[in-house]
Amino acid sequence: MAGKRPPNAEATQFRTGDEQVKTARKGGIASGKKRREKKTVQRILSDYLDEDAKNNKVLAKLADAAGLDENASVKEVIVLKFLINSLKEGDLSDLERLMKLLGEQKETSGAEEKLDALLKEMDDAVKRETT
Repeated sequence: MAGKRPPNAEATQFRTGDEQVKTARKGGIASGKKRREKKTVQRILSDYLDEDAKNNKVLAKLADAAGLDENASVKEVIVLKFLINSLKEGDLSDLERLMKLLGEQKETSGAEEKLDALLKEMDDAVKRETT
């Protein structure tokens, strides 16, 4: 049984020569196409979000209700709306999804640890005041 090969052994073997070059080329072409599509989506979304909110009636009303400047960008209004909803629901997934679409990276330089420490200090201070 040690020398017996599975029935699909040939299909799972590494390819060599021209066949591997063709396969790798197809993968490279597909990868480049996907990267260009992603960059185009980011550019379109970024251009839209950089526009003034006053050009859109709904967003202008949201900006006015939030007390934002009349020249606030669409991005500012949407991010503020996401933050308000996130605070109500305790879920930041929509904001994280927007950041990912825009290609912006989430700050992870110890900010979460600092926030946790601050919240703990505030909690301790409240406990000291109530006792």
